[in-house]
Amino acid sequence: MTSLPPPEQWVLSKMSEMEVAEMIEEHIDYYTEDEDGNRRSVHLPTPFVRHFMRRHDGVMPTVVAVATAPIVLADGGLLAPDGLDRLRGIQFIIQDELRAVIPERKDCTEGAVKAAMKFLCDEWLCDVATDTTGKATIIAAALTLIERSLLPDRPCFFITAGRRGNGKTTTIIMLASASPPPGTSPARPDNHRRRQSARSGSRRLHRPGGQWCGGGRPRGHPTRLITGCEHAR
Repeated sequence: MTSLPPPEQWVLSKMSEMEVAEMIEEHIDYYTEDEDGNRRSVHLPTPFVRHFMRRHDGVMPTVVAVATAPIVLADGGLLAPDGLDRLRGIQFIIQDELRAVIPERKDCTEGAVKAAMKFLCDEWLCDVATDTTGKATIIAAALTLIERSLLPDRPCFFITAGRRGNGKTTTIIMLASASPPPGTSPARPDNHRRRQSARSGSRRLHRPGGQWCGGGRPRGHPTRLITGCEHAR
């Protein structure tokens, strides 16, 4: 294994009118010309900037997600361009140190896959009290966090144990570390409004996954969380 520096925590944020005007002026010189033919650069008029910010004709590319790690496609290919993938709307910001250690497709032999699974099961999940099937399910859950930008729906996994203190919360925190930003496992709020506020806060922070720990029977809360029309990508 190679020790890599933690990636920067990128989020998508809406630009203000002043920021959009400055961005446009980096590429277009808007000027006025007097009667003698002298040109003078001026700021963009505010109505033009507002119109630019409200385009719905699909001319400008739309960013819907930020990826700090490569994404494996269904055909086994690796999606890791430098910058924006315009087809999917994913902005890739991958460290050079990570790109340097990404294996080639020809190197992903059965032996290499077996060694990777052995490391994940016997070292990464060495303290998790479950069998091989349970560890494979945990690995699948971690992969859904990495591949979340390509998934049409948000998968939901339940981590259960016969008694408290068996490492359920530890497992959830380990899963969260698979795709930054890492999250904690707060207790499930008893009040419906607090649960709704927690879901909204998780979306605003662009969390790759939501974790809830304990709190008895969850009732309809997980259903509303995983079937909502909005989720972090």
